[in-house]
Amino acid sequence: MMKPLSKTTTQTRILLVALFIGVSMPTLSFAQEGTAPVRDARANFCTKVDDATAKVTAQLGERETKYETRRTEGRGKVAERFGERDLTRTEKRSNWDGKREEWKTKLEERASTTEAKAAVETFMTTMDKAVATRRAAADQAIKEFRAGVDAAIVARESAVAGHLSTLKQEIALAGEKAKSDCASGVDPKTARTTYVAALKSAKDKFRAGVKSVEARKDTLVPLANQRKLAIESAVKTFKETVTKATYDLKKNVK
Repeated sequence: MMKPLSKTTTQTRILLVALFIGVSMPTLSFAQEGTAPVRDARANFCTKVDDATAKVTAQLGERETKYETRRTEGRGKVAERFGERDLTRTEKRSNWDGKREEWKTKLEERASTTEAKAAVETFMTTMDKAVATRRAAADQAIKEFRAGVDAAIVARESAVAGHLSTLKQEIALAGEKAKSDCASGVDPKTARTTYVAALKSAKDKFRAGVKSVEARKDTLVPLANQRKLAIESAVKTFKETVTKATYDLKKNVK
């Protein structure tokens, strides 16, 4: 089974945890800032709301940057794994081609009659076509699988980006609401309570959204099964062709 999606899942969890930390820290700082009692921090909330929102936004941005770096690294590793597998497949095919040429030489040495030589030529032509057909089917199955993997990753990243955008908007709105409350004469303690509750609501909504993305992490299973069935079908057809071609060859080449 391929691993790109599990890597993406890990990246999403890293983002989720990091953003939770970023959202919760300002709430803690109100109670911990300086040596003033908690009630003083709450009373002074209206003088610090801009700084608090800016701090939340900055920390969110820092964690988003780290996530983007990890996401880019993950994409690179997926591409690297695909490249390694392509190289391995190419090397195996090259070795097989060499052995097939050796096989052809040995068969031609055994063919002492015109009929036998013609049978060897027919056999090798059939084999070449069968190999080409099997490889083309395998290549197509791999291509479709990788396209599906890429689409799944893009869809998951897009979904997380949407939830992140909503989180940013709700953080900004929480700050604007707090400033409006303070300007309207709302008690600073009440304004702070409303602000903190809005941040928590935004965080919880983001967490629920990301969990909904996590729930779709098995999208690679049908893609892998489709690839497996396509390759198995190609191999089955190839074996059947080889069996028949070998039977026909043995009638003329002993």
